[in-house]
Formats: sequence, structure tokens, C-alpha cells
Amino acid sequence: KPLAVFFCDCLFFAGLLNLINKPGIRTKLFELEIKFSYLIALLIILAYFVYMFAPSLFPVNNYGGYIMATNPILGFIDEGKNRPCWFFCEPSYSGFYLGLHFFYYLGKNFKNKNHKSLTLALFALALYLTSSLGSLIYFVLSLTFYFINKIIRSPKWLIYGIYGILAFVIIVLPTFDIYSIGSLDYDVESSSFFDRQTRMQISKDVYHSMSSFDFIIGKGLEYVTEKYKIGLSDAYNKMVVEYGIIFLAAFLLWLKKHVSKNPSFYVFTLLSMLSI
Repeated sequence: KPLAVFFCDCLFFAGLLNLINKPGIRTKLFELEIKFSYLIALLIILAYFVYMFAPSLFPVNNYGGYIMATNPILGFIDEGKNRPCWFFCEPSYSGFYLGLHFFYYLGKNFKNKNHKSLTLALFALALYLTSSLGSLIYFVLSLTFYFINKIIRSPKWLIYGIYGILAFVIIVLPTFDIYSIGSLDYDVESSSFFDRQTRMQISKDVYHSMSSFDFIIGKGLEYVTEKYKIGLSDAYNKMVVEYGIIFLAAFLLWLKKHVSKNPSFYVFTLLSMLSI
């Protein structure tokens, strides 16, 4: 926990530095965080294998309903599912962090190609061990678009393609019957698929209850969480329900202005919002 708090404080401090515009110090902090990411990936991998062979080093604790095996150095393990997350509060959060850094290293120029390959393998393995469903999905999709962009050299195709996927996911996916996966002998009830189905159905029900005015200004902060005791499935639905379509449109325009110059990172950001 102390290390996690320190890390969050560093990010907050970096944000303050951004406001007062001292790029030299920001660059140093960014370089420090990038190096720190290697340590986190290594500890996540180490935690998994240590827990598998020496579970006694991870006493089990209850954190607000989450049963977690903990180690003061190696962090948390989602007990029963063997999902390491270091000191992030949930495996999917560590999955987001690892996926973001994998994509950073994918686009980074290394002097040594072997160093780049080892770095990507390290973060891919750590991401895999977190078993973060959403993180793995947008990791694969982002990787796909990255190579498409390399081949066709046309950012417009990349952006239009991701807009199409997002429209399909947001509009069509909530109507998909997740239980049809059961025909493949997959245990839906014991996976996060079942939870996602519930969240998507709630989104659909909330939309049906919203007036035209609600769609413009939203239903208010944490409306769904307070009413249904569960969150929504993605950031897009969350913004529409809580803040309205105008806010979502303004946010996406702001995002496009600041990120779209790098199509690969833009795609990654848009996809990651599906997995809050």
C-alpha cells in the first residue's frame, strides 16, 4: 500500500507540474515512471509463480468483500482465481496499466531490437497473468490496428475502423445473449462474462427510462451505482447516463484534439474506455 500511494502521488504531482508548465521536470518524472513500470510487471509475474508454489507467503484478507491473498512486497492475488494485480485494487486495473505500457513500448524506438522484444514479452506475460478480459480484448484490437496502420500507412482508415467497432459494441453488444456462449460448454456463471451481461442489460434498461432531457444533461453522478448497486459496462454508456450526450461529444472532441496525432495511441485510448 505505501508504494501504491507513493506511485499515485507521483502521478498527481506530475499533473500539477503539467499545469505550471515545467516540461524538464515532467520529462524526468515520466522517465522515472517508465522505468518503474518494468518493476511492476516483474513483480506481478513473480507474485503469480511464488503464490503457485508457496501460497503460505500470501496470507488471505478480506478487503470490503474482496478476498485477496497479500504479500507486503509482491502485492495482491485475487484468491481463488490466482489473478495477480500488485498493489492495484483490482486485477483489471493492473491489466489496463500493463496494456497501456505495452502499447507505449510497441511504438517506442529501441537501439537494441532484442531489448524491445524482451520488454514486449515481459509486459504481455504480466498482462496475460492478470486475466483481465477487457484489457486483453483491447490489447489484441489495438495491436491489430497498430499493424494495419504500419501496412497501409493511412491513419484515416485506422480511425474510421475503430469508430465502426465502437458503434457496434455500444449499440449492438447490449442486445447480445451472453448465455449463447454456454452452447460451447463454457461456464458463463463463473466468469466475468455473466457480470458484463448484467451491466450491459442495466445500460439498456436505463436508456429506456431516460427522457429526451435526460439524454442531454444526464441523470447525475453515480446514478446507476446508487440505484442498481452495480456500475455500467463502459465509459461511453457511463458518460451518456450520468452527464449526457453533449458532455460525451465534448469529451471526445477534446480527446481527438490532443491524442489523434498519434493514431495508434488514439485507438488504444478509445478502446480502453470500453473497459473501465
